[in-house]
Amino acid sequence: MNAKKLTTIVLIVFVLASIAALAMKEFSAKKATTADGAVEGTKIVAYYFHGTKRCPTCMKIEKYSHTAIDSFFVQPLKNGKLEFVTMNYDEPQNEHLWNDYKLAAQSLVLVHYKDGVQQKWENLTRIWELVGDEDQFYAYVRDGVDRFLNELP
Repeated sequence: MNAKKLTTIVLIVFVLASIAALAMKEFSAKKATTADGAVEGTKIVAYYFHGTKRCPTCMKIEKYSHTAIDSFFVQPLKNGKLEFVTMNYDEPQNEHLWNDYKLAAQSLVLVHYKDGVQQKWENLTRIWELVGDEDQFYAYVRDGVDRFLNELP
């Protein structure tokens, strides 16, 4: 095989691999972009949104949020009426969430889905002022989640 044929084959393989990689990236991005709309059934999803860079307070807010939901809502978590999801809004497929939920910083957002369609949402903005008082933080999250769960059938 001469050098010209070998170079041609290598270039064709490279082009095909590049096209395949781009197609996979596009498919993955579309799937991830609609992930927040892919909720099935009727439930509440508590999203903790964070950025790539995370300070100790941000980590504490995530820990408190997760602990509050795991501690106070065992049954709704088990029966699928409540779900806790952590998402990085800095990832390209999630960047739209910054505007969708009017985020200003790391946030805990409750979203009510009915038959997989978002009905309403609320950003629990006081988590930042309450992070210094664990009990008040838990009570605030508990009240918010309770309000949303009480709207489910």
